[in-house]
Amino acid sequence: MSDVVALRAARVDDAERLYAWANDPVARSASAQGEPIAWDTHLAWLTAVLVNERRHLYVAERAGAPVGTARLDRADDEPHVAVVSLNIAPEARGRGVGRALLAALTAEARALGYARLRAFVKASNEASARAFLATGYALVGDAALGGAAAQRYELEL
Repeated sequence: MSDVVALRAARVDDAERLYAWANDPVARSASAQGEPIAWDTHLAWLTAVLVNERRHLYVAERAGAPVGTARLDRADDEPHVAVVSLNIAPEARGRGVGRALLAALTAEARALGYARLRAFVKASNEASARAFLATGYALVGDAALGGAAAQRYELEL
């Protein structure tokens, strides 16, 4: 299987897949909000995100198969900074998808004109921490995510 991950803009017809990935127990434990997401809440969120000019939501595909999702959110007080979020499909974890997805997302962020990427990773999420460090992000300090200890990572573009 190719190591390359391609990004495409998420669509409303991705709702069920994104919902399943978002409610995966590993994803919930890594998220700011640990509770399962209700379908109606998810659908309202997705609909709003798809029309929000400050947010870019993508589905990542490897060899034509969906393997995860990623989002770039423009920082409120720093328009040249995007906050990165990603979620790897359960069946694709442990196969280098996170690193490949971050590489593709970095290229996309550059194309959109961002100068810096920022990510918040819960201290317990070792796989994400390794992926961010392996793709050139620097650990720049401690943070909190959903009331849990986290670290802040940044990448200058």
